[in-house]
Amino acid sequence: MGWIVFLLVLGGLAAGAYFGRTQIVAAVPAAGELYRLAGLAIEPPPGEGLELREVKSVRRMIDGQRVVVIEGLIANISDLALDVPPLRASVLDSAGAQIDEWVFSANSPNLAPGDVTEFKTTTRNAPREGSLGIDFVASRADGD
Repeated sequence: MGWIVFLLVLGGLAAGAYFGRTQIVAAVPAAGELYRLAGLAIEPPPGEGLELREVKSVRRMIDGQRVVVIEGLIANISDLALDVPPLRASVLDSAGAQIDEWVFSANSPNLAPGDVTEFKTTTRNAPREGSLGIDFVASRADGD
């Protein structure tokens, strides 16, 4: 029975190390070399090498509906041409709970080193209050 438990724990650790390799390398960058030596690819976090700049939001009433407009810039701060992943806008209440979110795209799908592109998104029936956040996401969900 002890061997079975040992093998299950060992298998669980191996599965965690395999499926959680992106998070492990984010926490311990030196582990990336071990994964490369083992032939396992490490996916960089979405938006790595890109920087959000001059992000601003405006709330207005248009035709009786609350509207939020968020706009800003994305800069490629790396030495490589990069694809621009989709962006996610989130509205959080005062306790930090997510009230609303949507996914949208920037004006350019990719950027050469040093290039900058704009983004702008609008949502209707937005909550009256809440903090807004923008981040990059790995894959496109319905939205825009």
